[in-house]
Amino acid sequence: TAYRKSELDAELSLMRYAGIHWVRLPVVWPEIERTRGNYNFSEVLTWARALNASGIDPIYTLAWPNPLYNGGTYGTCPPNCGSPPCTAAARFAFANFAGNVTRVLYPVSPNAVYEIWNEPDIDVVGSWGGPVNVTDYSLMAAQSVMKIEEASGGRALIAAPALSEGGFSDATA
Repeated sequence: TAYRKSELDAELSLMRYAGIHWVRLPVVWPEIERTRGNYNFSEVLTWARALNASGIDPIYTLAWPNPLYNGGTYGTCPPNCGSPPCTAAARFAFANFAGNVTRVLYPVSPNAVYEIWNEPDIDVVGSWGGPVNVTDYSLMAAQSVMKIEEASGGRALIAAPALSEGGFSDATA
């Protein structure tokens, strides 16, 4: 979401007043990487800097299928983001994205938490976005953890994803 500085300052003021110390901030892969290997972090950096100045730590949720690697169409994402990163190439691309996110944001937010994906246990828009597969998610997460650790010198906090009510109980392996 694009914010004017006055709106962002007002929201952060309300958060501080409410005693909020952590904010979950989506870092949407297809919005940041619109051409292969090129990342635009300007909007998320605005938030990261503002949160840091306010003493609020982010939980960065790195997620959402990217049409560059998974099919799908820009401008319709969501809902048509394509399939989740289930191929070796797509997992590699997501892990590179995660590493680049960390390389850019860790210096601004050293206390941030990096969450790898949002609800990868359900097949709906805004979560995995395709048939749930524990193996595919695990392979992607393992590669991403390595890139995040590399970019932060092993200092970044990495979280398991938020799961829906069912967990991975209905997933295939």
